[in-house]
Amino acid sequence: MFKDLTPAGNEPAKDRRRSARLKNFLRGRIFFNNRDMSVECIICDLSEAGARVVLSEAVSLPNTVEFSVPQKRRTWRARVGWRHRNEAGLSFIGGGSGVQPLSNELEQRIAKLERELAALRTPIKQLLKAGG
Repeated sequence: MFKDLTPAGNEPAKDRRRSARLKNFLRGRIFFNNRDMSVECIICDLSEAGARVVLSEAVSLPNTVEFSVPQKRRTWRARVGWRHRNEAGLSFIGGGSGVQPLSNELEQRIAKLERELAALRTPIKQLLKAGG
């Protein structure tokens, strides 16, 4: 009934990943186009070499992005290795050695922009209700 995927030598197939993955559901953000654009994501798997993420919206990602995990105070430069529907596989450039903590200045800038965005959402919702 099930197809046997064991290689001809009767040895189990090996996992091709270079490092162990940790399942988690942290929030992340992917920045691209010189940080002019970004998309939120949920991190399903995270390792020293990369991550599997679920994007919050349909977006066309370039080959190279910045991947940020605010809860871990980390950001990586990454390659988009694959896409399937709203999921993407990211491979950290430098194999994890490129991991750098967010600078305090960058962290404060992100927090400020998130507050500004939240403050803009209320008036926009009110305008949409009044006009609709």
